[in-house]
Amino acid sequence: MRRTRLIENREVFLAYVLANCKFSTIEGLHRRFPLVWKQRDQYKYYKHVCLERPSLKEEYKLKCAYCLFEASKEDSIIFNVLFEELYKQYGALYKQLKKYYGRSKLISDTGLEVLMKDEELINQSDLMDVSIFDFFLEKLEVQYDETTFFNQLKVTYDGIQRKILDFELDIDELNYQYFKYQLTKPNSITFKRVKHFYRSYSDYLGQNVVDVLNDKLERCYQEEKLSSHIQWMRDLGLIDQHTVYRLTITDVYQLMTLLLCTDGDNLIEEEGASIEIGDLVLPISELEAFEELLNELLPYFVMSQVMKENREFFFRSYTLKDQMISKQLEKEVELLKRDLKSVKETNKLLKLSLSEEKLNQEKMYKLQLKQLRSNLMTTMHEKERLEKELENLKERCAQLESIIKEPSEAEEQVYEMTLEQSVDVSEINKAEIMIVGGATPTIQKLKRILPNCKYFEVDKKYNDQYFQGVKFAILLTNILNHSMTKKLDKHCPKAKKKSVTVTNVDLIIEEIVKFI
Repeated sequence: MRRTRLIENREVFLAYVLANCKFSTIEGLHRRFPLVWKQRDQYKYYKHVCLERPSLKEEYKLKCAYCLFEASKEDSIIFNVLFEELYKQYGALYKQLKKYYGRSKLISDTGLEVLMKDEELINQSDLMDVSIFDFFLEKLEVQYDETTFFNQLKVTYDGIQRKILDFELDIDELNYQYFKYQLTKPNSITFKRVKHFYRSYSDYLGQNVVDVLNDKLERCYQEEKLSSHIQWMRDLGLIDQHTVYRLTITDVYQLMTLLLCTDGDNLIEEEGASIEIGDLVLPISELEAFEELLNELLPYFVMSQVMKENREFFFRSYTLKDQMISKQLEKEVELLKRDLKSVKETNKLLKLSLSEEKLNQEKMYKLQLKQLRSNLMTTMHEKERLEKELENLKERCAQLESIIKEPSEAEEQVYEMTLEQSVDVSEINKAEIMIVGGATPTIQKLKRILPNCKYFEVDKKYNDQYFQGVKFAILLTNILNHSMTKKLDKHCPKAKKKSVTVTNVDLIIEEIVKFI
C-alpha cells in the first residue's frame, strides 16, 4: 500500500489495541476470515514471546488480532473491517487527521514533528498510539515526505523495535527473554556460561542436575498434599499419575537463566564460609538461596512448560471447531438441498395443475365471450327495432300535436262569430297592450284574434326595446314565473297590470276589455 511506515512491525502493536475488544468481536472476525487463522504459522511474529500471555484465551485474542492485521497488508477487505473496529475506539483521532490531511495527502517533516511531539518513544503505549496514527494515515492514503527528520525519526523507532519485547515486563524479565534467546545459539557466551555452570553444579551434587530436579518433581507428584500448581494442572487434566512432565537439559538451562535474572535482593551476600563450584567461588548463604529459589521456581516453570505444550492444541481447537462447524453446516446444506428438491417437485406439480386450470379457464372464458357476443348482436337488433319504433311514435306524436294546436275552420268561425257578437276587439288590438305568460295554445289563439298586441311568452327571449310603449299588462297567472314579472316591472314600471286566472280565450278577452 504505502511505500514506507513509521513502524515496520506495527501489526504487533495494533493487535494489542484490537485485543482490548470483547472476545466475541475477535471470534466474529475469526469466523468471518477463517483462512487467516489457519495460515497463522506463516506470519513473522506469531510465535514470538511478545504475543504470549498467561491466559491462553487472552493469548488467542492477541494472536488472532495480530494475524488479521498481517493479512490486511494484502487484503483490502480485511483492512477496511479492522479500520471500522479501530474507528469505534479512536474515531475522534481519525476525524482530526482527515480534517488536516485528507486533501493534501502528504505530511512533511514539520507536520510529523508537530504530531509526534517527541521523538523518544519509550514504552508500549507510545508505540501503540503511533501505530494507530500510522494505520489511519494509510487509510487516508497520506504519504510521508521522506526527509532527514523522517529518517532520524524512523531510526529512533527502529531502535525501540529491537526492545519491544518487554511489553510491560520489568528489566529482569526482559533480560530473561534475551538470555533465553541466546540459549538457542550454541556459540553464544550466554549458552557457554550456563552450560559450564550446569556441569560444575552437577559435579558438586554428584549427579546431573536434571536428574535431581526430576526426582524432586517425582516426589511432588507423589506427595499427599500436592503443590497448588501441580494440583491445578492435575485438575485440568494436563498431567496425571501416569503421565507427568519430565525436565530436559534445555529446560534446566532456561531455569538457571531465569534464576540469574531474578532480583538480587533474594541472594543475600554475607561474610562467611564459601564453597567452590568449578571455577566459581560462592558464599554458602548465596548457594542456599539459589537452591531455595530453584525449588520454589520449579513448579512454576513446569506449569509454564506444560501450558506451552498445550498452547498449540488450544489454538488448533479453534481450527478443529471450524471444521466441526463446517461439517455440521454441510449436513444442514444437504438437508436444505433435499428440501429444495422436494419443493421443486411440488412446484412442478403445481405448475402442471395451474396450466390445466388455466386451459380450463380459457375455454370457459371463450364460451362466455361467444355467448356475450351473441347477446350483443341480439341487443343491437332489438335496439334498431326500438329506434325505428321510436321514430314512428315521434312522427305520430307530431301529427297529433299539429291537430291539437291548429283549430278547425269551423271552430275559428264560431270563435269569430261569438267575439263579433259580444266584443269589439278593435279597441284592445293595440301594441300598447302586452299579454304576459299563458299556455302556448291559448297564446296562439289570442294572436289570431289580437295580432297587434305584444306577447311576453315563457319560453322566448326579448330585447329591452320590445317593452317600449307598453301601457297595459295582462298577466295570465296559469303559466307565469317570477323572473317575467320582475323583468316587466323593470322595463314597464308605469304600466297598469291586470291578473287573469281564467284560461278560456273569450273570458280572457272580456277581462281585457273591462280592464282597458
